[in-house]
Amino acid sequence: MKLRYETLEIWQLAMQLLGKWEELKKKYPLEERYKLIDQLDRAIISIALNIAEGSAKFSNKDFSRFVGNARGSLMEVKNAFQISLQRGYITPNEWRELEELIKKQYFKQIAFQKWLLTNSSTASKPRLAGRSGISSHNEGQTLVEMVFALGVAVLVIVALVAATTVAVRNAQFAKSESLASKYGQEAME
Repeated sequence: MKLRYETLEIWQLAMQLLGKWEELKKKYPLEERYKLIDQLDRAIISIALNIAEGSAKFSNKDFSRFVGNARGSLMEVKNAFQISLQRGYITPNEWRELEELIKKQYFKQIAFQKWLLTNSSTASKPRLAGRSGISSHNEGQTLVEMVFALGVAVLVIVALVAATTVAVRNAQFAKSESLASKYGQEAME
């Protein structure tokens, strides 16, 4: 069973960008290991991680925020590759290939984020392919979410029953304490 984020084209493009980076970073000089290489590693990985984390949120509005974070990381990656080109770590052809992939990812993320915000009043799952950045839809995900929601509802009911039981016991204790005080005063008189 694929999880929601694995079906999204924006996540698949992020993984494709990560794969290209893994090939390219072997060409970078060792003195960039804890500088540009480390920065690119974190930023490229952050794109895929934000999409995956956002897909687990319960509202499209929350998911949209994570897609925005992913796009911020994508712009960081683009700029780091521009610096890499300027320093001669990648060739102009490699830069053009990366830039095309980044542009495609950028516009797919914008389209998907707009879809999420347009449909933020519902908990529906996207079903469209193409411009929205979605390549397929997994119906099993909805069942998992329903089971999870049912589990949460059961926990809420158990908590309410427990709170009611405690309130009733406290009321009975207060009544007993009041009676004991009353009988104690009568005994003293």
